[in-house]
Amino acid sequence: MERDLYFHPVEPERHYDIRALLFCVVAFLFCQIPVMSIMVGSIGIVYCKKAKKQRGNHRWMWITAIVFGIMGILGSIVSTIYCASSIYHIFLMIYSDAKMIPLPEIDPVDFKTPMQPAVCQAHIQ
Repeated sequence: MERDLYFHPVEPERHYDIRALLFCVVAFLFCQIPVMSIMVGSIGIVYCKKAKKQRGNHRWMWITAIVFGIMGILGSIVSTIYCASSIYHIFLMIYSDAKMIPLPEIDPVDFKTPMQPAVCQAHIQ
């Protein structure tokens, strides 16, 4: 059996560019889910760096992936800050009794107009 001197084993294609684009687009689409989008976008950017080093990849794919990944991570950071501030304001509103205005007390007997509610009619009679 003769050896082929011109035979070079083909390296397996890793398709880092497709993985990078997939992860970064998912990070961009779901940037309103705070922690998940940051992790998925970071994984996508790691794949972008691997795709940049690999030959034969589509350059536009990993450049687009970087753009979507950065926008997804930044959107997720903004969403995280917004959610945290909303929760903070809700707790602040719940526990601040001094600033809340109490409801006025209404005596059901005081209704003497012809358009009285049905509940108050039973109290008057």
